[in-house]
Amino acid sequence: MAVTVGIIAVCVLVYMTQLADPTITQEYALSVMALRNGNYAVLLTSMFMHGGIMHIVMNMMSLWYIAKALRGVMNAAEYSITYLSSGVIGGLTWAYVASQAGDLTSYCVGASGAIFGILGAYGAMLMSMRHDGVNVGSAWQSWVGVLLVNLVYGFITPGIALSAHVGGLVCGIVLGLIFFSKKHMRLA
Repeated sequence: MAVTVGIIAVCVLVYMTQLADPTITQEYALSVMALRNGNYAVLLTSMFMHGGIMHIVMNMMSLWYIAKALRGVMNAAEYSITYLSSGVIGGLTWAYVASQAGDLTSYCVGASGAIFGILGAYGAMLMSMRHDGVNVGSAWQSWVGVLLVNLVYGFITPGIALSAHVGGLVCGIVLGLIFFSKKHMRLA
């Protein structure tokens, strides 16, 4: 949980900095133009920024509750790799979709792609447990329900970077399957 507390602390500090100096958002947010200009750091900086109070509150609450479910199952390195990689892949997915749509100037901020990656890793853990014959019935149904509600909400709500969510989710599932299959190989 220490990594999660650290992520939340960084996000809150960055958000407070954004409030104090709104130009920071424009400078460090993810955009197609930033990437085209070689500013790849925005793939990391943007995942710690947020677009409003409800955005950060909902993201940090979601991260906290999903992380609690993975406590003791993923070590700090696996969790950190999953979070950061999912955020970057989510950002790249968003940038690809935006560039294909000809949208070079919009920007993307938020931890959602990374959080969807953590949610994906949780789903991978459940898949791995099911594969091993463990009954994960209600946990699996809850995971699918939370996933569907969030994806539908992202689809019908303007301004949500659904492509970042999907990119982060896929990354998290893949990394989770890798991490959890290695754990099972060590146990066998």
